[in-house]
Order: sequence, then C-alpha cells, then structure tokens
Amino acid sequence: MNIHKDSSDRDHSKSFIKDTADRVVINIGGIKHECYISTIKNFPDTRLFWIAETALKLKESDSSEFFFDRHSGCFENILNYCRTGKLHCPNDVCGSLFEEELQFWGIDELMMEPCCWGGYTQHRDARQNLKMFDENIDDVDYHKKYSVGRKYSETSFQKYRPKIWALLERPFSSRYAQVVAFLSMMVIITSITTFCMQTVPRLFKYRVLFEYLEYCYCCIFTIEFFLRLACCPSYIAFFCSSLTYIDIISTLQFYIVFFAKVHALDFLFVFRLIRIFRLFRFFKQLTGMQIIVQTLKASMNELMLLLLLVTIPMVIFSTLIYYAEKNANVNLLTSIPDYFWWAIVTMTTVGYGDMVPNSINAKIVGAMCACTGLLIVALPVSVIGSNFAFYYSYAQARMKLPSKAKKVTLTVDKNLTPRYCRDSSIRSKRFANRMLNNKGAPGINEPLFRPSLKSDASLNEKKSSIGTDL
Repeated sequence: MNIHKDSSDRDHSKSFIKDTADRVVINIGGIKHECYISTIKNFPDTRLFWIAETALKLKESDSSEFFFDRHSGCFENILNYCRTGKLHCPNDVCGSLFEEELQFWGIDELMMEPCCWGGYTQHRDARQNLKMFDENIDDVDYHKKYSVGRKYSETSFQKYRPKIWALLERPFSSRYAQVVAFLSMMVIITSITTFCMQTVPRLFKYRVLFEYLEYCYCCIFTIEFFLRLACCPSYIAFFCSSLTYIDIISTLQFYIVFFAKVHALDFLFVFRLIRIFRLFRFFKQLTGMQIIVQTLKASMNELMLLLLLVTIPMVIFSTLIYYAEKNANVNLLTSIPDYFWWAIVTMTTVGYGDMVPNSINAKIVGAMCACTGLLIVALPVSVIGSNFAFYYSYAQARMKLPSKAKKVTLTVDKNLTPRYCRDSSIRSKRFANRMLNNKGAPGINEPLFRPSLKSDASLNEKKSSIGTDL
C-alpha cells in the first residue's frame, strides 16, 4: 500500500512540475495572465510567439514573468483569441485603442469576428467622414499656413492678400468678415427676389428698375470674383472648387446677353437662379450644413439603392397598368412611359389625382404599387436618419471638446536608466519600423520583458525540497 502510494505521489509530483514548466506568466499593466506555452506558440510573427520561445529557453532555470506596460483588458481578448481562435473586440474600450493593441501584439485585425467588426471600425468611419471638424484651425495658424514659402514686402499688395481672402472666404474669422458675409448674403437674396418678382404681371412696369438692379448685382459679383481670384492661395484649388464655376456661370450669362442683345438668348436668364448656390459658401461653415453633407456622403450607397428600388418597380407597375387599362378599352395614355409619372406619384404616396386607374384590374395594380412604395421608400430613409443622428452626436461631442494642450515630452538621462531598458527601447523602435514597412506582417523582435529572477540559493533549496518530498 505504501509503495503504491509513494509511486502515485511521485508521478503526480512529476506531472505537476512538468505542467508548471509548460506555463508562462505575462504581466500586463500589473495584472498577471497565466497560460500554457503551447497556447501562444501557435501564432508566429507575433510578440506572443517570441514570449513562448523565450519561455522555453528560460524554463530550465526558473519560471519567467514577462512584463508589458499595456492595456490589460484588451490583452484578455487577445489571449482569448489564442485559446479559442476567435477574436472579439471589447465593448468597454474605443476601437482605436484596441487597434493599437492589435498592432503592438502583431495580431491581424482581419481575424476579427463579424459580430464585432462594425463596432471596431465605427471610429474609423466617423473620423474619415468628419475630417472637417478636426481641421478647424484658428486665424493665426491660418495666416502662417498661407504665408509659407512667400516673402511679402511692407508696401506691396501681397501683404494684404491673406487678410482679404479671410474676409471673403472665412466669414467667422473676424467681425469684419462677418459684416462682409452678411452684406454678400443680402445681395444674393435680393438678386434672387428680384429675379422672381420680374415674372409678376403687375410689376412689368418696373422692368427698367429691375434691369438697373441687375447691373448693380453683376457689378458686385464681378468685383468679388476678381478679388477672390487675385487673393486665392492656390489657383489650382480655386478652379477645382465647384463654387468658382457657380460664380462664373451666374455672372457670365449677364455679359453674354448684354453685349449680344439678341432675344434668342433670353433663355440664359434661367442661369441667374444658380446664384442661390452662392449661399453655400457661407453655409458650409455652419455645423448643421456640414452634418447634412457628411450624412449624404455616408449614405450614398443607400441613396443609390433607393434610386434602383424605385426605378425597377416603376417600370413593372407602369407596364402592368398599361395592359390592364388597354384590356379594359380605356385609352387614357398611349404608351408605358406615359405611366411613369403615375407610378412615381403613387409609390411616393403623393397622389396628385391627375391620373387614376379606372378598371378593376388597374385598381388592384395601383394598390400593389402604393403598398410596395411604402416599403421601398421607408427602409433606406430609416438608414439615412440613423446616420444623421450618429454624425450629429459625434459633431456635437467634437465641438464641446476643449482644445488639447501640447503633449509633454518626457526626457530621461540615459545614464540613470539600466542598460537592458535602453536595449529594450531600441528593440521596440525596430519592431515598430518593421510593422510599418511590412504593413501588418511584422517580424517580431524582443519586446520589453522582466524575468522574475531568484537567487541560486533559493532555487537549490526549492529543488532539494522537491527531491525530499519525492
């Protein structure tokens, strides 16, 4: 009995020592994580693989503890990925923080599970679509950026170009810019009002007055355009802007009609309506307008889907009602394209009443068209509304966030730091450079670690005590 008991205890002790030697302790920000070496050795080209190789070399002397000053919560998900093969993003951290942790440990983000990919990349999409909120610079930095590479003399016009450009293009840069923007907006609104009032029959007798007002508007718009052209920082960026061509088209039509004096060119008067788009130069600085623009950009796929979903049923229901009315000997319209208007009005639930189905079959088709339009229009619109709510909340948070102070750079005397710390910092820099050069396929170097060394006396004492027990 004692012989068998001693042999079983001896086998259990040997298995315990072997099991302990096959494990490694990783200290992440003060929290220790213990796992088998075989668990992290199956992932080459990662820092965990280096830990496994180093632990195998050190297991003969003593169990080692590797220390990393990183986020412990993110490391739990990374270690769980090594155990289960499924990578999940924690919900209590920002996606950008988890992205940095994945890059540090050398884990490919494409291994992320589909259930967590949307939340993981949400910050990336928002940052990409809302760059304009992060690019708001103050007037001092703007003037410095404007004057890079330029040498202005004290008496030249070049010295005043940035100030004039700020008055015309940046309405919130100063009080004078706000006054100039307000006067310009009033001129644009008045010109559009005059354009509309010219079509009222009771005001035909004031046609001469309207013409003189048009001369004044075009004179102001021409002076403003040439001032922008003379003071713009970059001619390439100036002519790549759509607002520049709006100014040209809305003003050029006046000079064509004025010098040609041909009634055949009266149709060019409709281009005066383009002046209303000049207001976007001032509205683009408003937060609400920026949110709407970014929402439309982010919802472009949904808008294209809405257009496709409206076009296909429009053709189908126009064809059905055409043959339904034709078989009932009701010849209201002569072709299928004539019913496109009826299909669009019915699908959008507008229903002007100018075209109605008469036969029973046509009424059934009309009911199907109306029900289909409710589903088609409602689904993409809900997605667009959710995008608007998301970007609105993000923009509000960005505006309420105070300006960040400059980062403090800590410098430490190299003579006061241990040599292995300096070597580890060099290894970390090399690891980061390899990650950037290889784009996600880094060759892992030795990171900063701290083996839990013990004295040889305590080690020999531990071995002797184990041998005594055996």
